[in-house]
Amino acid sequence: FLSKSLLFSFKFLPKLLFFSSKFLSNSFSLSLKFLSKSLLFSLKLLSKLFFFSSKFLSNTANGDGGGIMCDKCSLFLIASSTFRGNVAARGGAIAIQHKPVGAAIAFTSFIENKATKGGGGAIYTIGTEEPTLSSDVSFLSNSALYGMDKATDPIKAVVQRTGKNGVQAPVVNNYSPLSSPPIIFSLLDRYGATVKDQASKFSVFATSPNTAAPLLSTTPTELLIQGDTGRATFDNLVLAGKPGQHVLIFSAVGSSGSSAAALVTKLLLTVSKCLDGQKLSELADNGEKNGFQCQECEAGKFGNGQMCENCIQKII
Repeated sequence: FLSKSLLFSFKFLPKLLFFSSKFLSNSFSLSLKFLSKSLLFSLKLLSKLFFFSSKFLSNTANGDGGGIMCDKCSLFLIASSTFRGNVAARGGAIAIQHKPVGAAIAFTSFIENKATKGGGGAIYTIGTEEPTLSSDVSFLSNSALYGMDKATDPIKAVVQRTGKNGVQAPVVNNYSPLSSPPIIFSLLDRYGATVKDQASKFSVFATSPNTAAPLLSTTPTELLIQGDTGRATFDNLVLAGKPGQHVLIFSAVGSSGSSAAALVTKLLLTVSKCLDGQKLSELADNGEKNGFQCQECEAGKFGNGQMCENCIQKII
């Protein structure tokens, strides 16, 4: 198959078998008239796909799967084939959504394929399982924003607050923004790689389950994960709680084409005691309690970290 623009979209077809075929230099740009975001083959629902001794060379797509997109297809088998120089947003060569019961790749090479907006220079998978790859499947010089050869959609959320030396920094005060260091949130795929995805948006929400220790901020407590770094950086949060340990909850929700369920993680922080010269004050907003903060004592008073008292004047 040699052309400048080519798309096969199959839905409910029982079986497709290709033997000793070549797919060379095809390209696909997203169009509303197509039901697929993939370049050559979009297999949906009950479709069965078999490729033997075939070559996918220099095909491009601006969606997922430069050569093949398998979306809930029932069977997916590739053997003795070559994927070289294919390009897509995610899954330079192959993208698989919701792996079928039978999905295997054997005696196949993936060379110089590229994912330009996300993971999986060669293979990108969405769902709870991945296709079975035999030991003779080889990868060489594939590239992506993460997962040069293989990548998946995010399955785990991680959050941390570490100092310059990589040491955890769980101790905070209750009146200054957590900016030095900030709180960093990211998502990991099935292989443990940080997800850097410019094709999907992930919103991250920071909350405090303890109403007596709310999160205060001059900016929204919802951030987008940056596609180029794979991070959401919270640097303007104030944990307005009493001294002691508090739990913050961070949850990420993705746009369409990403994980459906929210990915949640927790961060344990310790609010330090108020300093000498300060008192612990209860905050109120419109008559409602709104947490606690350490505040400086007024002039002429001394604070022990709990309350302020008048200074005792000595008469000489």
